[in-house]
Amino acid sequence: MIIQPSGQIRVAAHQLLTAQGEGTSGTRYSFSDTLNSTFFFAPDSAPSVYTQITVDNVIAQGNAPNYQVHTTNHQTINANGEITANTLDFTAECR
Repeated sequence: MIIQPSGQIRVAAHQLLTAQGEGTSGTRYSFSDTLNSTFFFAPDSAPSVYTQITVDNVIAQGNAPNYQVHTTNHQTINANGEITANTLDFTAECR
């Protein structure tokens, strides 16, 4: 947690998840998920801003394609607790 010069409070989190598995065709995959979240809020509770960025990598062994999924979610919440802005951007691609 960081208190900005404006008095706004910033909370940030970083998470890394890894896994391994096997597909129905027998192809083995490694999975990694990186999640970065930032939450800004003022001491008087107005407004709050939340941003979450996630990058998922699915890496195949052998000739099977690899995949990457990138997601960005952004929300703004007013003093009444109402979401006044909400965006979700999502891209996926073979690599």
